Amino acid sequence: MKILMISSNFPPAIGGPASTTPFLARELAKHGHDVYIATQSYKDYPFFKKEDKVRIYRSPAIFTSKHYRAKEALVRSLSIGILSSYLLRKKNIDIIHAHDMNVSAVAGFIAKKSFKRPSLVKYAGDLVWEYMSLVEGDSRINIREMWNKHDFRTMLVRRLQYFLINNYDFIAAQTDYHRNLLLKLGVDKDKIILIPNAIDLSKFKIENRLGDNPRNNFYPNSKIVLTACRLVPWKGVDQLIRAASYVIKEDPSVNFLIVGEGAYKSYLNKLIEKLNVLDNVFILGKKPYNEIPRFLHLSDVFVLASTYEPFGLALLEAMACGKPVIATKVGGIPEIIKDNETGILIKPHNPKMLGKVILSLLSDEKLRKRLGDKARSHTQNFDWSKVIHDYINAYEMIIELSS
Repeated sequence: MKILMISSNFPPAIGGPASTTPFLARELAKHGHDVYIATQSYKDYPFFKKEDKVRIYRSPAIFTSKHYRAKEALVRSLSIGILSSYLLRKKNIDIIHAHDMNVSAVAGFIAKKSFKRPSLVKYAGDLVWEYMSLVEGDSRINIREMWNKHDFRTMLVRRLQYFLINNYDFIAAQTDYHRNLLLKLGVDKDKIILIPNAIDLSKFKIENRLGDNPRNNFYPNSKIVLTACRLVPWKGVDQLIRAASYVIKEDPSVNFLIVGEGAYKSYLNKLIEKLNVLDNVFILGKKPYNEIPRFLHLSDVFVLASTYEPFGLALLEAMACGKPVIATKVGGIPEIIKDNETGILIKPHNPKMLGKVILSLLSDEKLRKRLGDKARSHTQNFDWSKVIHDYINAYEMIIELSS
């Protein structure tokens, strides 16, 4: 098969699609398929590059702002859409796979209308909720409440999402949570394909970590709580920082490491200063993906305190390292973590409770090991070597039904 993947969120960007798209592309190439990626460019990145038999094409870097703006998203969509149309025409593509409901879905729609091809879009997150929460700066409202708002801007984005979904042949849902949301949106159940996210487990084995344990160099004799995510409101990093304030009062030896970058970084730095936790809480910025296992292995506990989370790929990565995880009971997370078995689930927006759970785990080595061992075993179900066949079967089915 000749597969065109459209992903606006692709390395050097960070986030779920930026992690999963390259792995999926490489796995497909290993299975003998021709994979083309249409994405946006960044400074000093070439228009074309071939990596691991995957052909990567980048549209011009028209905007470089880290902040989400509608006009920039529209221009990126047009730019990547034109690039995708070019690839459809030149490369005789068999199927289009758009990797999110944002820029990628719009770009795929443009290409699909120019040159009709079988198509799949991944419902990796809700366009209405993510866009409006960034615009309004409020991540406390849930998706269905957001859908029911009747201001013009929300209604416009809601109609755009519905239009895009209905102009793709099939929609990939990562969890039953996603599937149920799509059904609520009125999507035909026969158009929904359930395929979970996946990781390359070999990258997270203890023997494959990079170099010596960084704990010996950076944080000797301390306990480490880690989170790794985009610094956006719904990731709940502010909740973790507030929990850190509580934890540090009880145990000053605990350090909190935050790996990630994003528009929320300035606010978080101010919060760290305001809460007077500068000596224990560190925002380390964006790290190359191949360094993430090193930070995971040095940690004692991994936390993802999201207020909205479609899947939680970072949790899988921590679990694959055998780390005990604490996460919020939102979105698709409860389908990854079984409470008190493969991790601990708590309600969102409760930093004091989060702090208490962190302290409880840090004081109980046997519990940490039990949760970590169970977590590592559970991730065997999410390895690319298994999930890749779900995608290949889905592509073949879509092409066959479209012929």
